[in-house]
Amino acid sequence: MNNAPDGFLLTPEHEGKPRLHSVTHALDLAMPTELLAAYLASAGAFVDVMKLGWGLGYIDPQLSQRAQLCRRHGVILSAGSVRTRTWAMSGSRTRWPSRPSGWA
Repeated sequence: MNNAPDGFLLTPEHEGKPRLHSVTHALDLAMPTELLAAYLASAGAFVDVMKLGWGLGYIDPQLSQRAQLCRRHGVILSAGSVRTRTWAMSGSRTRWPSRPSGWA
């Protein structure tokens, strides 16, 4: 999909989702879900993975809405490295860590 005028920034055609090649990701920096919805409406066709940045998976009270938006646009939601490292350090390979008590 290339709508650039006169061949500007020509890129190869990408296969449809789910893609095995030319996978793209974006970093969710705790943007409001309304902004995420607008972003995905505009660019969701080009994003394959949305990574939750800086521990957002632990503290976001709108995590389920965020996940629904991503699913609706065929975008995989990644827990990000903070949550993944916490899980890896817990020694458990079957249980995902819960949010620490006192966190949102």
